[in-house]
Amino acid sequence: KLTQDVDGTSLYPLFKNADQPLAARKNNALYFHRPNRSFSALRQGDYKLMLFWKPDGSVRSHELYDLSHNPTESGRDLSESNPAKAEEMQATLLSFLESVDAEKPTDFKAKRKPKQQKARQN
Repeated sequence: KLTQDVDGTSLYPLFKNADQPLAARKNNALYFHRPNRSFSALRQGDYKLMLFWKPDGSVRSHELYDLSHNPTESGRDLSESNPAKAEEMQATLLSFLESVDAEKPTDFKAKRKPKQQKARQN
């Protein structure tokens, strides 16, 4: 049995009996966070919230997408047309990050441009 602080479910019942249904997830959410990146994300159902950080670890901005209509997240940020959903998801993401004592981004750097390769001399 998994402890309460583990986000997931045991696959043991499935290995023991292939006909055994798996337990449902506690919530329909996927969290993405890496402290050395300038953003975190939350996926809930068809919605995805991208949360962008300032280098000091405070929130810079957010973007909201409905992946059922915009799976590539190209353009169409819904955070202005649906501010309540964006704020709700931002609060959920920040609450989750706090609950797991996630490291906040501090001093992340933009990805460097790849170095151009020198032409080979034959």
